[in-house]
Amino acid sequence: MALEGSSAWTLLDVLSGAKKYGTPDWSAAWQAAQLSK
Repeated sequence: MALEGSSAWTLLDVLSGAKKYGTPDWSAAWQAAQLSK
């Protein structure tokens, strides 16, 4: 899976997105994080 920018930043963004949107789905959380930028 290709990640844009810092992998650490992306991971933190996904984690915060998962908590914010309440989804255990990493893919959905990552997409939500991208949309929130």
